Amino acid sequence: MYSNSSSLINVILMHGHSLIRDCIKSVLEKKNNIHVIDETSNIRSVINILKYRKADVLILGFDRIELSTMELIHNIKKEYPKIKTLLFTKDFFTGDPLINLRENIDGYLNEHSGIDNLLEAIESLYSGETYFTEINKPKDPLTNLTLREKQVLNLVLKGMSSKEIGVKLFISTRTAETHRFNLMKKLEVNNLIALSNKITDLIR
Repeated sequence: MYSNSSSLINVILMHGHSLIRDCIKSVLEKKNNIHVIDETSNIRSVINILKYRKADVLILGFDRIELSTMELIHNIKKEYPKIKTLLFTKDFFTGDPLINLRENIDGYLNEHSGIDNLLEAIESLYSGETYFTEINKPKDPLTNLTLREKQVLNLVLKGMSSKEIGVKLFISTRTAETHRFNLMKKLEVNNLIALSNKITDLIR
């Protein structure tokens, strides 16, 4: 749980959605030791605000992190290294940019984080610590397949019929059909074209 720090923590709050920003601000302003000194809807405005506002913690809320955003965060950290930056977002694009962002942010909250997590993160950053919640990565559906289903999948993608797969794997045609049905169900596809497209997307 978070503690009640005796020092006043000055916060700049950025989030693209006014409703979310208002909710976060409302929660923070109920804390005697946290003061939201300014707020904005975009990161470019943050850069201007920092020219005349001195903050301890910068909260950056995004729906999605783009490469251009990463560059701006890097510039902010370079220009204002003493400000603690807390990233609050629900989505990271493929490639997990958090790995590249770690040197430019001091904390990260995912979409499942609660109010207690937010308050704890702010106080942790102000105290000189870092605060990183677990990244909510989408699970690879291929990990749900059994070894046999993966073998069948490989042969299906080569265009083999259930009968041919049965001969290849020394199983009955009916068993091959069952494996084929199960793997397609797990991958949420209902035909060979959709299956091929799904696998292509997963390994891209």
